[in-house]
Amino acid sequence: MTEAARRIGYRGSQALRKAALDGRLKTIMPSPRIRLTTHVWLDEYLATLQHPNTEKRGQPRQKEENTEET
Repeated sequence: MTEAARRIGYRGSQALRKAALDGRLKTIMPSPRIRLTTHVWLDEYLATLQHPNTEKRGQPRQKEENTEET
């Protein structure tokens, strides 16, 4: 995560760790203390930062409740 943070210009890796815990950055954990990501996953994360509306693509639409009073 430290290398990934340096690659995109972050001073520390804490922001990427938080993004991984929130599910916004894909990572794998080969052991309990090590979290790894790929260049492709990092690029996808950066793309969602630039275009936040694309984050919800591919998810089913929520049903709208009918709030009309009868």
